[in-house]
Amino acid sequence: MKLYYLPGACSLAIHIILEWIGEPYEAEAVTRERTKSPEYLKLNPAGAVPALADGDRVYTQNSAIQKYLIDKYPRANLGPDPTREGHYELNHWHGFLGGDLHPGFRPYFAPQRFHPDESAHQAIRAAAFANLQRLYGIADRHMNGRDHVIAGRRTVIDAYLFTFSSWAARAFPNRLGDFPHLKRFVANLLEDPGVVRALADEGVSFEL
Repeated sequence: MKLYYLPGACSLAIHIILEWIGEPYEAEAVTRERTKSPEYLKLNPAGAVPALADGDRVYTQNSAIQKYLIDKYPRANLGPDPTREGHYELNHWHGFLGGDLHPGFRPYFAPQRFHPDESAHQAIRAAAFANLQRLYGIADRHMNGRDHVIAGRRTVIDAYLFTFSSWAARAFPNRLGDFPHLKRFVANLLEDPGVVRALADEGVSFEL
């Protein structure tokens, strides 16, 4: 099994999950330029990370890879409770994190993709920041009194939320200071051995 990742990107979630599973795997860093190369596009035609090679197949899309790993390694117990409500919670947070929060960073990090006029970029970033603050507020309120996102125990969603929370910790002026419950959640995971190893492998560090 081999993970292709971009350091600090959303693929960090898969890197952490593989550490939690505890089975042998390889991890190879790629650059943004390489993700557009013909060689890499054979692995993932979307030119994105993560990509996970397992046997003769390459798996892509973060939430799909997470569900694949839940099914492949049931003893790791990183999936939801085996109920209709449990599966809803998993799908809900995959939708929120991958469908709302992740895309919300695109105009914040790269406003030039949304308007060619540089004079408009500050307004685009400001609007994106306001939207991200709103979304992080939703996650922060959910984490009030919780150590884990779902199921009352560690699941793949913890790695996913940690990854996107690390983006705020690295990119926002006040880091996670506006979100005390998320800040506590991230601080706790920064003590987790699997998270420590994944961050060290990727050369990623940040302050809260």
